[in-house]
Amino acid sequence: MNRGNLSNQHWERLKPLLPQQKPHTGKPNKEQRTVINRILWVLRTDTPSGDLPRDYGKLQSVATRF
Repeated sequence: MNRGNLSNQHWERLKPLLPQQKPHTGKPNKEQRTVINRILWVLRTDTPSGDLPRDYGKLQSVATRF
């Protein structure tokens, strides 16, 4: 786990508050926890989302969900 990502304890508290993921039709959705960690990275670093590190995935996935 990267520093600053959600711990298992935090994720278990947050998970029931998120909307259900769409059914798998076409392109599969990114895991919600991964997307939330990406959003938290942008907020924590106060860096433009365009500077998102590659290991967090595509910018569009984060920007749409944010």
